[in-house]
Amino acid sequence: MTVLVNAVTRATALTAFQQTAAPVEVRAAAPAGEGGRDLRPQLAIQIFSELAAVEAEWRQFERTADCTAFQTFDWLVAWQRHVG
Repeated sequence: MTVLVNAVTRATALTAFQQTAAPVEVRAAAPAGEGGRDLRPQLAIQIFSELAAVEAEWRQFERTADCTAFQTFDWLVAWQRHVG
């Protein structure tokens, strides 16, 4: 999987559904021109190839977050098994 993250003013390329063993590195884009703001990321992104690896964290999210039925772990596992 290849993920490129750029500033909002630039296009972002994304190639999905490819198996990769290499970790994905996400870095802040360089500020455009002089006097640009510091664009350090305020979040981290991890990509998992199996939903089971994040089940406990996902179920904790369900208990504390406002989410729809389509964001529940049980629904996503069923979707992944039949469609994804």
